[in-house]
Amino acid sequence: MTKNKKSYWNYRVLTRIVQPNTDKGNEWREFFIAEVHYKDGKPSGYGAEKSLTSGWETVKDLKWTVKHLKEAFEKSILDADNFPKKWKE
Repeated sequence: MTKNKKSYWNYRVLTRIVQPNTDKGNEWREFFIAEVHYKDGKPSGYGAEKSLTSGWETVKDLKWTVKHLKEAFEKSILDADNFPKKWKE
């Protein structure tokens, strides 16, 4: 997660519009945390959704993950529908 490299990743909050498989048009906005990958300091993609708080081999690893998940809330929210643009309310 070091930022002195040209390629790195961190956790970020993203948002997107969810459209159900119906004709009723009851879409909504959801928010989620994902691994965002960077090239030359700019977001270039984000990881597939998975449980970010399960499957760790040690409590130390889980604590590391939770610490970095919290840091995601200190960064701007990215708009997954217009990635890598920032989301504007």
